[in-house]
Amino acid sequence: VFQDGLETIEDEAFNGCFNLETVVIPSTIRLIGTRAFYDCNRMKVLRFLEPPGFGLGLVRVFHRRLLIRSQAFSCRLRSGSLDELIVPSNCQMEDEVFHNRPIRRLAVPLDFFPSPYSDIDTWNVYTATG
Repeated sequence: VFQDGLETIEDEAFNGCFNLETVVIPSTIRLIGTRAFYDCNRMKVLRFLEPPGFGLGLVRVFHRRLLIRSQAFSCRLRSGSLDELIVPSNCQMEDEVFHNRPIRRLAVPLDFFPSPYSDIDTWNVYTATG
């Protein structure tokens, strides 16, 4: 559980916390540092909370972005997969954020990638098979 009002998760803050299985990132977080959750091999659930109404497009223009630095959720060796990752609408990621971390189900908002349909509040959902 993160402290109310926390805005930054520092570089390597939870690096090597092997038994960490669930992480819920509050809507107040603006920066997740480099390798903040590196080698948390048992992580299955990663959830990002958004402020009320954000997904409805009500406060999108006024809301600050969340920056996730390089290798924030990566692993040294290929590890167990995240069951599901829902990328928040206000997210910007650097390289290799999920290096060696398989994701079974990924949902990203259409405006996560530049698109002529970025005003549509819809999600692309990808599911791993095989």
